[in-house]
Amino acid sequence: MCNLLKVAESLHLTVFDTKTSESGSSDGRVRKVEKRWLGSVQFPFTTLYTAAAKGRIDGVFAIDAPPHIIGYSHAHASAKAGKGKEGKDAGRKSAIVLYVVTFYYIAHILGY
Repeated sequence: MCNLLKVAESLHLTVFDTKTSESGSSDGRVRKVEKRWLGSVQFPFTTLYTAAAKGRIDGVFAIDAPPHIIGYSHAHASAKAGKGKEGKDAGRKSAIVLYVVTFYYIAHILGY
């Protein structure tokens, strides 16, 4: 198992938002589902392997995202956050909160 800590690969997750809109017409209702790309998150395999022993992966993770996504804006957490020479949004990063229970932990409890 020690060799698994030498794996240099990463798990790459792509983050999307889903927007659903419905409209009525003379023929009936039309439902449009749109998936919007927000960014991506990478986890090194060694991080996933060591987190599996705890049975979970949880926390706030930075998303590699473009600086501007049409139709979205940054939430203003405080009046002073991110202010500097570059402007009011300098230093702000998109993030995602994740709580994942790993199968290794579940299999260990169930005796697989």
